[in-house]
Formats: sequence, structure tokens, C-alpha cells
Amino acid sequence: MCANYKIGTHSKLINYKSNHMKILFLLILLLASCSQKEVSPTVENDKVMKIDMAKYQTISFDNLVEDIACTELKANPFDFAINLIPYEDSYYILGQTIAGKKISIFDKSGDLVQDITLSDAYMVNSMAIMPAKKELWCVSYFKNIDKFSLDGKHLEKKELPFACSNLIAVDSSNFLVYSGGGIDKQGNIKGYFMALTDFQTIHQLWMKKWGKKGRPYAPPCIFATDKSTVYIFPDKIDTIYHYYPMKREFQPLYNLDFHGDFLTKDKEPVGTHEDQEMDAIITQKKYIYAHTSFYYVSGHLLFKLFGKRDDFCMIDLQNHHLKSFSTLFDDYKSPEFNPIIGADNEHLYILIKRQDLAAHYKTRTCSYNQIKRILSTCENNNNWILLTIKIKER
Repeated sequence: MCANYKIGTHSKLINYKSNHMKILFLLILLLASCSQKEVSPTVENDKVMKIDMAKYQTISFDNLVEDIACTELKANPFDFAINLIPYEDSYYILGQTIAGKKISIFDKSGDLVQDITLSDAYMVNSMAIMPAKKELWCVSYFKNIDKFSLDGKHLEKKELPFACSNLIAVDSSNFLVYSGGGIDKQGNIKGYFMALTDFQTIHQLWMKKWGKKGRPYAPPCIFATDKSTVYIFPDKIDTIYHYYPMKREFQPLYNLDFHGDFLTKDKEPVGTHEDQEMDAIITQKKYIYAHTSFYYVSGHLLFKLFGKRDDFCMIDLQNHHLKSFSTLFDDYKSPEFNPIIGADNEHLYILIKRQDLAAHYKTRTCSYNQIKRILSTCENNNNWILLTIKIKER
């Protein structure tokens, strides 16, 4: 009897432990499931990171600067600069004049190497360097490409079978093409804003057309690149995308939450009074109506906002933290629509007239030796000064 009791008790204990372990295991699974639901969106799991643009760290631009070098351009072929591409031993500058746009090539010492007069000067949209082909391309009329050698000789003019405002080479034969973001035929590519193409075949299409604006628009800088990725920040779209050439993957990276303050394509005024309505948006600062100076530099994405906000934003690509600053070196506030005209992996490029630079320092102390040196010379001119600003690694 005692033996039967012991066997029965042992059996119950085994069943109790077994049931207890099952319950514990189910509990662990349930908790794990709940914790996964509570994870915030990240680049790794949801492919897109939402950034609250109202939450940022205010910083001084000077704290980002490692050094500033100055180069005086020894000619003044344009009234103001739109873009600059540093490539090999030259600077390629797309400039605006009273006669339209032109491209000026300077060497690293500031000497003018070549001025390129463009046949479609009033209708030029953008320019780009094609490294594999060793060519400079200029887009006009949202469909034409003029091709030049890197020393400025015209090679050929080609008309595209689809819309194009901006483009970038992603490998030796393929290009990302932005249509200009309009909903009419001239503003999109088969119903999309972005295409991967070799100009013989359209391989892939992304960003289905949306909004109300029919006409295309050529942003001054829509592409930013590091060594392995192309970043894309289109006009009137509150999302930054990224493209991996090795995988041919185009995906949203950051959704920028401006809490309704950003003028997206569906809010753009259209119709009879669109000019007056847009003028009111700009003058009354109803929205953030534009962004420029979009670049990759030293592990960050940088861009400048206009309108309801008027600051520069920097996103750290490693920890996704947002920083903001309102002025540039020594509190300089540029009057230009695209105040930073170029970048490479470590540097930002700014053009400023000598007299404007001198006027800025009449009421403040200069923190940078190269700027002090160039302003101390007795040159009696108003040449452009190119500032090459090295940004610290994060």
C-alpha cells in the first residue's frame, strides 16, 4: 500500500512538473511575442525609420568643422552658382548668368580651364559626371542630354524617350533617372517618378506618380552618395530613399514627420490662382515649401529647409539622431537658395564673394586661419572664394 502510494505520488509529481514546464514555455513565447510588437520601427526590420522632425539637438555648425580651406576663383563667369561637382583635379560649376545657365571648369588652384556655353542655356535642368565614361552630361528641356568630355568638348546631343530632370550613374552602364515629379506625360516615366535604365531599356520603376502638379521640376540636388549607396530626397516628398547598386534595391529609408508643416505634392496649389497661392505660402511661411543642399558627408545626411522652418538638418546614419543648426561658419547666414553647392565624402563646398566674406567679418572675429589669410591680402577685387569645409567624422 505504501509502495502504491509512493508510485502514485511520484507519477503526479512528474505530471505536475511537466505541466508546469509547458505553462512556463508558453509564457515565454507569449512574452517574446509581445516584446516584438513593441519594438519601434528600425531600418533593419521595417525597412523605414520614422523621424520626428520636431525633436532634434540644436548644435553649432562650427562644432562640426575640422578645417576650412579657401581657393580664390580667378574669373567670374557666372552671377551665382547652382551646383558644384568636385571631380579628380577640377571643379565643375553650373552657374547662372543673364544669358541663362553655363558650366565653368576650374582647376584646384582656381584658374578657369574652360567655359562651356550651352545651346539650351535658358532650359538647363541639371548636370552630372559619368565616371565610367569620363564624361560630363547636361540635362535640358526635361528630355535632352548634351554630352561633353571632361575638358569641355561637346560630344553629342541625345533626346530621351522619357522625362528626365536629374540623373546619376550607379554603375558603368546604368543610371537612376528622376522624371521631375509631375503627373503629366512630361513629368513622369510610364506613371512613375524614378527609373533605373541604361537608356536602351527601363529595368525598374519606382515611386508611383502622385500629387496635383502636372509640370516637372528639377531640384538643385536630389541625389547624395557615399561609397556604396545612393540617397534620394525628391522635392515635395517627405521621405528619403536609398538605392543599393549591388542589389538594385530602391527603398524608403527615412519617413520625415513634420507634423503637417511640410508642403507635399498633394498640397501644392494648382489652377488659375496657383502663383498667388504659392506666393502666399512662401511669404507667409505657411509650410516648409522647399529643401536644398542635400548631401552625404562624414556619416551624415544634410539638407536645408525653407519656409515655416529655415534651418539645416543633419541625420546621423548610424544612430539616426537628428541635429539642427541655423547658420554656417562663424554664424554666416547665406542668402542663396542652395547655400551649400557641393560635397564629397568629407567636405562641403560653399561659394561666397570676397566682399561679402569681408563684410561678414567686420562685426565678428574670424575663427579660421585660411579665411583670415585670404582676407588679409590686398586684392582689390570681388572674386568668388570657394570654401572647402572638412567635416569631422561622427
